[in-house]
Amino acid sequence: MMLGGQAQAVSDGSTAIQSSGPLTIHNHGFSAAQVGEVSTLVDLFLKAQLPAFEARAQKIAEENSAKLLEAFIAHAAKSAIPLSGDEFSKPAGQAAFHSALAGVALHADNADIDMVAAALVRRLDSANEPLLKLVLDSVIAVLPKLSAGHISFLGLVHYLKKLMILNVEKLASLEAYAGWVMDLFEAGSELSGPNVQYLAGLGLLTVNPVSNADQLFDVLTTSYKFPVNEEQLSKLDTKHIVRLHDMYVRLQIPMVYPTITGTAIGLLHLKRKFAGINLSDHIA
Repeated sequence: MMLGGQAQAVSDGSTAIQSSGPLTIHNHGFSAAQVGEVSTLVDLFLKAQLPAFEARAQKIAEENSAKLLEAFIAHAAKSAIPLSGDEFSKPAGQAAFHSALAGVALHADNADIDMVAAALVRRLDSANEPLLKLVLDSVIAVLPKLSAGHISFLGLVHYLKKLMILNVEKLASLEAYAGWVMDLFEAGSELSGPNVQYLAGLGLLTVNPVSNADQLFDVLTTSYKFPVNEEQLSKLDTKHIVRLHDMYVRLQIPMVYPTITGTAIGLLHLKRKFAGINLSDHIA
């Protein structure tokens, strides 16, 4: 990947990002009329669903739905592509919104509401991307059921197995990137085996016990055209690369293969640092 600019698709589902500084985008997102339409849909959902809840649960669900609406409007305002009112008006678009509301209302104590909102906005931007639309429907349905650790782990797997940072020509630069992204992976750094099986049960990854070879340094050496091995690491202060390698081995990441839905979630997580990631480059 290259930081912060144009995303470039590379082979085998890997990710490349062109570094070109921060992006500022204005005058996109929902109009005032569309915001009103969204608010009406939230009200309809609350009236239809919440009477079945006890008073305290109803209040929590209302608060959670309000958080999603706020995050959704914020992401819509920053969207690089103007949201399609037609797409939002379609039954499938409103079903995606309803799915997000229902998931967040029930699971917001653990749900990553900001990521649900980001996925929902991208879903409504995908009118001409039929596969991405279907994948994001699945992402929206499952995201509220994931903890921060689950999401972090999916991002870590993509970073270690599929991510290539372009224009990195020396080990010190690779170490700097590792340090810069490390906070994305803290929550997933101790994920247990049963949690990985939970992700597999949700259809977000598969586990192949036979594929357990530690190939991280070989992959990095091949990708970056400079040696990455224990001898080279010992010559520099590379504590972040060393820690990533420890996670790679300890969490048995060589055996983990994300599905297309798991990949989308991992990319959405990495997009928090690598703003140039475009899901369309990987899911088309």
